[in-house]
Amino acid sequence: MMKLAAALLSALIVLCSACAPKERPVPVAVQLPTYPTPTAPELAQLDPGKPLDSPGNVEALLERDDSMRRYIDALKTSLRYYEQRGKPHD
Repeated sequence: MMKLAAALLSALIVLCSACAPKERPVPVAVQLPTYPTPTAPELAQLDPGKPLDSPGNVEALLERDDSMRRYIDALKTSLRYYEQRGKPHD
């Protein structure tokens, strides 16, 4: 009985070895491009000696607002890029 089991086991090993791939698949390292993270903008300074609604301060506030909106848009773009990077392509 033991000889029969050993013979069957040997036959199974030979059959399974014949079905195995001849070459090992080579793992592929994919280098994904990086998307630059935006740097925080330099904000226009307000004149502390003048009222907040003075023309110079209003201009500085509007410039700051534009800078922050551009920065937020760049951050959103960067975030979308990194989220898409992790998803498989269709």
